[in-house]
Amino acid sequence: MTETAGRTPPSNRGAVARAAGIMALGNVLSRVLGLARESTITHFFGATGLASIFALARQIPQSLYDLLIGGHISAALVPVFSEYTPRERRAELWSIASTFFNLAAIALALAVLLLELVAPGVIR
Repeated sequence: MTETAGRTPPSNRGAVARAAGIMALGNVLSRVLGLARESTITHFFGATGLASIFALARQIPQSLYDLLIGGHISAALVPVFSEYTPRERRAELWSIASTFFNLAAIALALAVLLLELVAPGVIR
């Protein structure tokens, strides 16, 4: 076994760090937009029953998104995408990213349709 077995080569460490930084920046941006969303809801609805109903209706799709997409991005995509950062593999990277995001969109659309069908039972 060589000394570098099991370690990430220095050139890949920088790529992984950049990819993780982009993901972290996206997460921070998401949180800031979430704060803006909550501020807007509070401004227009205040502490009323309508705001509570909206929060309840938003909770199930948000949980599904977190379950289906949230964890997978950081666990799987950052290492995979960082392997495709060299210029000669950019076309392959875009193909993988396109496939992933299309599959994610289809999965979320199917989840939304399923939830629309069972919403009355779930809300009760």
